[in-house]
Amino acid sequence: DIVPLYHELYSTVAPGFKSENAQILRCIERISKKVGTRGIYVMDRGGDRGTILKPLLDNKRQFLIRLVGTRHLLYRGKAVEARQLAASCPLPYAERVVKEQQGKEKQYYIEFGFRKVQLPHRCEPLYLVVVKGFGEEPLMLLTTVPMRKKRSLLWWAVEAYLTRWRIEETIRYIKQCYNLEDIRVMTYERLRNMAALVLATAYFTAVHLGL
Repeated sequence: DIVPLYHELYSTVAPGFKSENAQILRCIERISKKVGTRGIYVMDRGGDRGTILKPLLDNKRQFLIRLVGTRHLLYRGKAVEARQLAASCPLPYAERVVKEQQGKEKQYYIEFGFRKVQLPHRCEPLYLVVVKGFGEEPLMLLTTVPMRKKRSLLWWAVEAYLTRWRIEETIRYIKQCYNLEDIRVMTYERLRNMAALVLATAYFTAVHLGL
């Protein structure tokens, strides 16, 4: 189920703005204060940054982040580019996935597997989940969640990332349903307040009316 937890509008030219990285980490910490170490933070390639990975690991936050492919990972004691690891990764499992695009369903036949890795200069065990079938380049997902040679566990990791599609659809629905990009107010703070009200409304719609 989709449960809206956090939704904030911000501007890069607003007073006090530091960086996009700081904004992302602030979001994670605000949620973590309420849920503790529960939950897994799933991010697209924008999360493949040392400034995000390091705080997540330091604070023992579970994550699953899509890699760009150029990041070096330690595999069997050697630093290897993630893209090279993905190319040689065995893919023992397969599944069919259906995605709705512009009102039409499209089927994908995907194969997936994993390798146990580490980040350079870090001791935490990590896992590179490799998924082929969505395009020419495989999906490379770096996660703290322990993987095993077990289909159900690997499929869970794939589904966790694919849930992003549903989140993107939810954001698109919120924008369209509440005309979020067509709100007219006189100040930046009022616009931020309206975005907060929209979150409350979306939460009520998704959770309470859903019951």
